[in-house]
Amino acid sequence: MEEVCKAVVIGAGGVVTLALTPAALAAIGFTSTGIAAGSLAAKMMSYYAIANGGGVAAGGLVAILQSLGMGGLSGTATGAVATVGGTLGWMLSAICNQTGTQ
Repeated sequence: MEEVCKAVVIGAGGVVTLALTPAALAAIGFTSTGIAAGSLAAKMMSYYAIANGGGVAAGGLVAILQSLGMGGLSGTATGAVATVGGTLGWMLSAICNQTGTQ
């Protein structure tokens, strides 16, 4: 039973993370129409622009997050996000040892 509990927690971690990533990006200001004024994303963009002499570097963190916010997750990004979520689920699967599901 412990193995089933762990599989569920790990799988749920991947699925939930994958489902919430687009909403999280929009919530911090990386929207489908661009960076939202006054948002955390706008502050990040400003910081990176100042640090890079007035422009945001292509391939940098802000550019990647905005690309994901506008276009959604690519196949590679989907795999990466699901892997991170699954890893977090694996870390949380220790609860299966403590809930009497052994």
